[in-house]
Amino acid sequence: MKHSRLYQRGFTIIELMITVVIVGVISAIALPMYVNYIAQAQVSRVHGEISNYKRAIEGKLLQNDIANIPTNPQDELGYTDSNLSTVVFGTFIDEPNSTITATMDGETYSGIRGTGIQLKRQMDGSWICTVTGVGGGWSDRFKPANCL
Repeated sequence: MKHSRLYQRGFTIIELMITVVIVGVISAIALPMYVNYIAQAQVSRVHGEISNYKRAIEGKLLQNDIANIPTNPQDELGYTDSNLSTVVFGTFIDEPNSTITATMDGETYSGIRGTGIQLKRQMDGSWICTVTGVGGGWSDRFKPANCL
């Protein structure tokens, strides 16, 4: 009696469908987590960029060089354009306008585009960070640790 052996080659359609479903479920869970991670990283980067400018401004203030604090951040403060934000400086001569504001635009995640991070210098020399004009996909977990 002769036995023929059949060898299975490749996947059956059921195995392939199960694999596709598993990959789909994993993607549905992982994608929002990844987007949130990217948004939080971009907010942290912008906050770090503008925090560097407050050090330069404090240096000018300590040298009593208030008149030479530029309103254009490209003057003397070593500002380089960011692909994530537009930075605007206040005047620093009077306290209400002593601000550095970064508005997220450019290559930022669309859900946080338009969000602003503002550093405001107080009369006692401390700085207060606030988040303004949040984008449609904003979540409080994106907020830097020391921001209001």
